Amino acid sequence: GEVKRFSLYGAFFHGPLVHNWISLISRLLPGTTVPHVMIKVLVDQICFAPVILSTFLIVLTAMEGKTSQELYQQWKDKFVSTWSTGACVWPILTAINYRIVPLRFRTTYIGVCSFFWFIFLAHLKSRDVPWKSPLLRLFE
Repeated sequence: GEVKRFSLYGAFFHGPLVHNWISLISRLLPGTTVPHVMIKVLVDQICFAPVILSTFLIVLTAMEGKTSQELYQQWKDKFVSTWSTGACVWPILTAINYRIVPLRFRTTYIGVCSFFWFIFLAHLKSRDVPWKSPLLRLFE
């Protein structure tokens, strides 16, 4: 069940979204200098991360056969904490991607990183007790 859902999500949603995003941002901001990379990472975190995380939460919850109310509740309960956790991890991974990884391998690099991120997301998604992001803990 769960492996099948994650595989379908990865193949039909996540993979195409990431490929198109990396192609777009690499065309719009083609440089690999530190300022270019910093802008790409910032745009990635502000524009793409919320979209891809929302897609993950919504699509996988829908694939479980949940109601629209349950889907919204899942997103509401887990989005902020999960996004803020990602904000501790993904800027480093995407900076490496945009600065060092050749363009033709960027989607593959993010795919490998996403595999391990999905393991973490699967854990968060199945938790009954809400996850508290390290970033949010700083502001308690």
